[in-house]
Amino acid sequence: MNNTYFIGRLVTDPELKELENDKKVVNVTIAVPRSYKNKDGEYDADFLDCTFWDHNADYVSKMEKGNKIAVQGRTETKLYEKDGKTFKDYKVVVDHCENLDYVKEKDNSNEMDI
Repeated sequence: MNNTYFIGRLVTDPELKELENDKKVVNVTIAVPRSYKNKDGEYDADFLDCTFWDHNADYVSKMEKGNKIAVQGRTETKLYEKDGKTFKDYKVVVDHCENLDYVKEKDNSNEMDI
């Protein structure tokens, strides 16, 4: 089973790219805070490279740097060689995502659901 779930924040503004075969893609890094503090009393973060395709790419392309996002996907590994050494490159291919900073108006009132 290869499932990945996390909540983090977009490190940059997503950039939608349209490929020749009518597919859409967004590659973006998401900062995911760790659940414990380091020796300085601060939370470190992991920076995860993520790929969004088609409708997920359209969705995330409307978000901005700093937006909080929930992601569900799978981890893919790519092996490559450089200077005679083999390296592994990891990325998350997103199957589902949700903008957690989404604000929806409620019955035309001034109250907001967050």
